[in-house]
Formats: sequence, structure tokens, C-alpha cells
Amino acid sequence: MSLTQPAPDDSIDLELGEVYYGGQKALEDQLANEIIVVTKEFTDRRFRQGRRPALRDAHAKDNGCVRAIFRVDRDLKNDLRIGVFKNPGQEYQAWIRFSNGNSEPKNSRLPDARGMAIKLMGVEGQKLLHGVGDGSEEKYTQDFIMISSPGFFVDDLVRYKNVLQKFLSGGTVAQYLSAFQLRGREIWLAFKAPFRAIEIDSDPHSLLEKRVVRQARAHNSFDLIGEIGIVLRSRPDGEDEMIGIHRR
Repeated sequence: MSLTQPAPDDSIDLELGEVYYGGQKALEDQLANEIIVVTKEFTDRRFRQGRRPALRDAHAKDNGCVRAIFRVDRDLKNDLRIGVFKNPGQEYQAWIRFSNGNSEPKNSRLPDARGMAIKLMGVEGQKLLHGVGDGSEEKYTQDFIMISSPGFFVDDLVRYKNVLQKFLSGGTVAQYLSAFQLRGREIWLAFKAPFRAIEIDSDPHSLLEKRVVRQARAHNSFDLIGEIGIVLRSRPDGEDEMIGIHRR
């Protein structure tokens, strides 16, 4: 199949080997819009049913939201000094939201994927998101989205859309059956993610001593896309401080 060559100013990165789905930008845009419609219809349906407040289509339940200091590692390697990591030692005010992955709020003791979302404040520079300009509340922010699995369970837009349609159709049974819209190893990854083992440290003070990657006070470990780790610790004033960004 021949691949459509993107324009020089397009949003994909040729150096990383990125290509459009099926080699067609129009097809990728179409499928992306169809996925947006699926999630929007789901959130709208629950709202019409009287579910308040309005719930996300994923990671609906948060387990906490904390203020943090995001500090770029002073010893960061030169090849990683780009964007918000350009200046070693620079600090940003940040918010961190911890969440369960399911579209329905459930007991956090139940198996589920876990999420950790970081929003940096006071970030200068041009944004890649369309429509983020003067007057936008996101003009000076930067987001990092993490999950408790080292990789996503599917890399195909059509199968992902089919999974979403089934998963969001309603009920726990439908959620499990949605995995069979996938193929082979994808099914295994989908079922494995909620049961992924999470390290537990019984001594909270060891966060300072071991400088391990943890989910703040819950002590859940996380992987960040690109194999970059985050180190958190608590400061005397009660705020959580992000003290490191490093390669694993």
C-alpha cells in the first residue's frame, strides 16, 4: 500500500516514523471523528438519564487531586532537554489527578486500570493543540497523561472504535464482551490491564529514601509513555513535590 506523503507543516513526525492510518489523512480524521461521536453520545446519554455531575467516558472516578511542584531534573541528559524540560532545575506549579480507568465510578478496591494526569501551570511557548491561543484557559498549561500499564491495549482505530461502542453500551457484561472486538494479544492485554500488579510500600517515609516512582500517597507505581519516570515526595509544608524526570 502506498502511503500518502504529509505536507511539511503537518502534525505527524516523519523522523519518528509516524504515518496516517491506512496511509490516508482523510481516513484517520474520519475515524477519529467517529470515535469522538461515540464518546460524546455516551456522556450525553448518561446526562439525559439524570446522572449528575456529568461523567467522563473513561477515568470517571478520581481518587484524589493534589497540588504539586514539578521540577525538571538538574542532571537531565542533553538529548531530553526540550519543551518544558529545556531548562534543568526549572519549577512549575502543577495539579495531579489520580483516577480509576472505568467509565463507571466503582470501588477502588476492584481491579481496574489506574490513571495519573499531571497539568503544569505557567508554561510558555506555542501549543500544538488547535485553538489554544490568546484567551484560552489552556494557553499556559502542559498535560501529561499516564496509565498503570506500559502500553495501550490496541493500536488500530477501527477496532478501538468497535470496542468503545460495545464497552459504552451499558453494563459490566458488555464491558467484558467488548474485548472480543479485538484480536489475539490485544484481548490478553485488555484483560490483563485491570489486574496488573502494583507495588505497595508499607513505609511512606521510604519515598524520600528510595526515590522510587510512586503514585503519591497511594504508592502505586506508574509507567510514562516513552519510558520516562517521575519521582514524587512530600514536602514539610504538605505539598507534593515532583523532584525528578529521568530515563528508566
